[in-house]
Amino acid sequence: MLYANVFDIKKFSIYDGPGIRTTIFFKGCSLNCKWCQNPEGHSAKIELYYDKNKCINCNSCLTVCSIGKINKSISSRFSNEIKCLNDCSKCYDVCPSGAIYEIGKCYEVDELVRITLEDLEFYKTSVGGVTLSGGEPLLQIDFIEKFLKKLKKYKVNTIIETAGFVEWDNFYKIINYTDIFYFDLKILNKYEHISYTGQSNELILNNLLKLSREKSEVVIRIPLIPEITDTDENLINIIDFIKNNKLGKYDIELLPYNELAKEKYKKVGINCKSINKYFDRKMKAQTREILLERKKLFIKKGLKVRILSLE
Repeated sequence: MLYANVFDIKKFSIYDGPGIRTTIFFKGCSLNCKWCQNPEGHSAKIELYYDKNKCINCNSCLTVCSIGKINKSISSRFSNEIKCLNDCSKCYDVCPSGAIYEIGKCYEVDELVRITLEDLEFYKTSVGGVTLSGGEPLLQIDFIEKFLKKLKKYKVNTIIETAGFVEWDNFYKIINYTDIFYFDLKILNKYEHISYTGQSNELILNNLLKLSREKSEVVIRIPLIPEITDTDENLINIIDFIKNNKLGKYDIELLPYNELAKEKYKKVGINCKSINKYFDRKMKAQTREILLERKKLFIKKGLKVRILSLE
């Protein structure tokens, strides 16, 4: 039986495709973007988090800790540097207040299909559907393939949000069951891409070109990270790549920087490396004026572009 690890399910989503949608966030990512907006989705494993505001100081977790590393102080009870035993969740099992909680839940295919079909009438009336996001959903490709096939039996519109850093075969398996690919283009310069995401962009760009040759429907999404992806040089490079490779037929969405993601990094992950290490350059969300100037760069080249959440 196939299972997938999911860290969030958002119903009535309006920013992840047309109409009313259910967006499912799959755990695990093949990139390591320093500005990641969903750090809880980076690891493919179920992780434990600690919320000091819910702690009632019962000390049950101290009693059962296998390595005796939990601090008595509520404010510093856990540290991201604690090296827990593999698959140990004794502290979570005994916590009565929910201060220690899991990020990630395993779903079987039919269970997730049932959850998404609860809103089938809303999809029909709003021309919406289901969006698979992450993390990187295509890392769990065997589950995704079976899941999409079942949704298509009910004629549900399907979207995959992807960073593109997976083998082409993963795309090919689900092309016939995916209505639109929302494809991230972050940085065109290969060496800067490696510096900020941990991986080369060569595979990503090749996958986008292959999707174009397969005549797949694609929306190119560009996250605007101040001074990193949101620079004149990078955006002009992306525009040139789109024009030179005849990708101008696709819609383009600019994703403004969201400062709210910083709050996620203030949480304490238990034996979790992806939390509390935010890449902080004192970045601020772009003003409306700046965003409209970025849009003009694309319009001048005859490209179809919109600013997500602004238009």
